[in-house]
Amino acid sequence: MTSPAHANESPAIMTTCPWCGAQVSSAELSCPGCGASVGRSRQVSGSGWTELPPIRDMARIRAGDSTCQIEGTYVPVADFNLAQGDSVYFAHHAVLWKDPAVEIRRMPIAGAFTRLMAGLPIIMTEAHGPGHIAFSRDEPGEMVAIPLQPGQSIDVREHLFLAATRHVAYYYVATDCWFTTGSGKEAETHYPAGQYLDRFTARDGPGLLLVHASGNVMVRDLAEGQTLLLKPAALVYKDPSVQLTLEVATTGGYGFGLGNVRLMWLHLAGPGRVAIQSAYEPQETGRGQVTGQSARHWYRSPLSGAEIAKIKARTAASASPGAPVPPPPIDPRHNRLVQMASDGLAGGVVPPPVIRRMEEEAATCGLSAYDVRLIVNHVQARGW
Repeated sequence: MTSPAHANESPAIMTTCPWCGAQVSSAELSCPGCGASVGRSRQVSGSGWTELPPIRDMARIRAGDSTCQIEGTYVPVADFNLAQGDSVYFAHHAVLWKDPAVEIRRMPIAGAFTRLMAGLPIIMTEAHGPGHIAFSRDEPGEMVAIPLQPGQSIDVREHLFLAATRHVAYYYVATDCWFTTGSGKEAETHYPAGQYLDRFTARDGPGLLLVHASGNVMVRDLAEGQTLLLKPAALVYKDPSVQLTLEVATTGGYGFGLGNVRLMWLHLAGPGRVAIQSAYEPQETGRGQVTGQSARHWYRSPLSGAEIAKIKARTAASASPGAPVPPPPIDPRHNRLVQMASDGLAGGVVPPPVIRRMEEEAATCGLSAYDVRLIVNHVQARGW
């Protein structure tokens, strides 16, 4: 006979999370895959944007045999309970506290010198369970949980990464979005969206990626051939299939010697997801006249079948487990310098006399010694 206390209880119903596709029980308060509140409908604005639901306080997310609990809402904390044999890696400045039993190790990073020259962190650390370890960013904002299935990749704007589980592989790719001001020895290269994007790919199994964004996070699915202009610093993440180029625009001056107002836009072309943050830092616009910029690509709508096939092929190659990571694209002006470095390689090293000749060549085409160092490292790392 049914107990009166349980007579009116309904059996749990399994549903699919509209945000990440995970299976969720109606008895749970939040999705175990991404932390979204259960029962919250997905509403799309007239312009195609969807607000990513903030993770509720004390929501618990599954990460293999481990769990991650998101604590707080104003400055959220990611509290991992690592199982025996599980690990998570993170930017070393993001750790908040840990159990004494959790072991911290330094994680090797490919191309660390290139990251250093680009102003990115070069020390990545990993924590091994069992035990608790917590991470946070020392500023208000939203914690964004991105579950990744095997073979799936995501590109994240630099300095937003917080932590990732052990099945998520890490590399970085060049944005190839830059412009220069000045010429000769006064030339300066600017990267409004940063010089690199962090690329995360789930390899041997499902993984969890955590990033920290400011303000509210909005997501939009760009169709094939659909384009969008976006403030560079507002980008949070994108699918690798979404193509980026830089648009540099100027408005008329105000007179009185104030000059023109320079506007920077990221030109995005689908297909794929794009996430933005509503609060972002002032972008780098540089001073002086623009003397050069990265290649600008104009996309037709819709894209031709051949163009779509190329995009899908590049995406599949970068996302397939075990596939070699393609080298970052090179600034078209760098071709001569790359050839000089390749021709001068001796025992895998570019000799100092060759580097000096490269610096002289760079000065004639508006590049700096900084650009030469990046090219030398790029060639030495790949042996060509």
